Amino acid sequence: QELFRAAREFGDTGYIPIYAHVERYQCLSDMDKVKNLKRMGVRFQMNVESYQGGLFDKMARRARMYLKNGVIDFLATDMHSARWSSMMTSENLQWLQKHLTPEYRQKLLCDNAMKILAEAKE
Repeated sequence: QELFRAAREFGDTGYIPIYAHVERYQCLSDMDKVKNLKRMGVRFQMNVESYQGGLFDKMARRARMYLKNGVIDFLATDMHSARWSSMMTSENLQWLQKHLTPEYRQKLLCDNAMKILAEAKE
C-alpha cells in the first residue's frame, strides 16, 4: 500500500517515481501489482546481476519474470564498489540476448535513461 501511495503522491506533484531494486520487493511478487504501478507512471530499476541467480533463487526468478514481461525500465548497478561481479558481464549480456528482443534491450540499457535525462531538462 505504501508503494501505491508514494506513486500517487509523487505523480500528483509532477515527479516520475523510479523504484530501485524492485526485484528485492517481496510485496511485488504479484505481476498484477507491478503492472498497476506501471500504469500509475512508476518506472522500475533492477540490478544487473539480479537475474543471474540459480534455479532456487527466488529473487532471480522474480527478476527474470519482470524482464520477460517487459516491466523493467532500467538495468543498472549501484557500483558501491568496483568489484567485477557488479558490472555487465558477457554472461549477463548472453542472457539478455537470448531472452529479450533487441528493441527492449536497447530501451533497457540506453534509451529509457536518455529519455529520463531529456525530460529532466524540460
